[in-house]
Amino acid sequence: MAADTATELELAFTRVVRLGREYAGVLDSPYRCLIAKAWVGGGAPVFAEELRVRRARVQAAFQEAAAQIADQIHRQGGRRPAVPTFATPAAVVSPAPSGFAGMDIPAMQRLIAGLERAGQELRHAGARVGAELRASGLPAAPGHQISGVGVWAQEQVPGLRRRLELIQRDCPGGLTTPVMTGFGLFGGYAPDRHGVGALLDAAATGDVVALQRLVELQSTGADRQLAARVNAWWQSLGAAERQRLLTGAPHLLGRLDGLPATVRDQANRAYLAQEKQAVTAELAKRPGGGSPGQRTGRAVAPDHRRGTRPGPRRARRPPTGPVAAVRPFRPGEGRHLLR
Repeated sequence: MAADTATELELAFTRVVRLGREYAGVLDSPYRCLIAKAWVGGGAPVFAEELRVRRARVQAAFQEAAAQIADQIHRQGGRRPAVPTFATPAAVVSPAPSGFAGMDIPAMQRLIAGLERAGQELRHAGARVGAELRASGLPAAPGHQISGVGVWAQEQVPGLRRRLELIQRDCPGGLTTPVMTGFGLFGGYAPDRHGVGALLDAAATGDVVALQRLVELQSTGADRQLAARVNAWWQSLGAAERQRLLTGAPHLLGRLDGLPATVRDQANRAYLAQEKQAVTAELAKRPGGGSPGQRTGRAVAPDHRRGTRPGPRRARRPPTGPVAAVRPFRPGEGRHLLR
């Protein structure tokens, strides 16, 4: 092997090893931050698995790049250098699942910041590894793999950051619930066989048909996580969106599991008020219709037992059309009379 070639290959090997030691563990911090709370469900375990796979892919790519250059040195007649391992431990002491805490806001912020940093650094490192491999007469595929993971990490940041901002609006600086962690921050990664995400997005715009389909899906029991999704969705809505739904479809909101009890109570009361108004208006259109007070012109005193105290007894209005009646049989009369 020519001295110049040997020197260049050895220098390339040294530079790739240095890059691996510096950047192979760049996803460790976000991964540890996540797996400690992946038990919350929703999209959290899915995202944790995606992050685990890509973290392993980065470390394997650095390993492959160094091994290729080491093999090239050997093929050129030099002594093959030992290739170090770039796998890093990621074990954490994970707390037992709890119904009272999800993930704290600072941990979410660290996760997102770590992904953003990893995206930038891995794209840079991947480009440098690819250049070293090409200069050594080798395929640059490991460098592309490293850069690809960097691109993936950066692509996750905007969506996670937007979801975190919504969570912070209702939970500034504290602990989120497991529901808001699993379906709020990581809701975009949750399995969704029944298209609940699209239905909730449509419902947020006031789509009554979408709300009706959610209520129908709830009645089937096919999606065990529907209530958790609905809870996270409601918390992500703004005041104007919530009020539009309470005004436009209270009869559906009151039946939807996952909404806070106070919201369902408010929806049911709003629906009853709408129904009362509609019935009162319908009665007012009929001859002699309207409420008891409207018909008699007198106020109706409250009845502590039933809500209203009956006024003076009035004779029943005679039927306006033929009515079949049955009364006790009397000798000489037919049992069935027709008036």
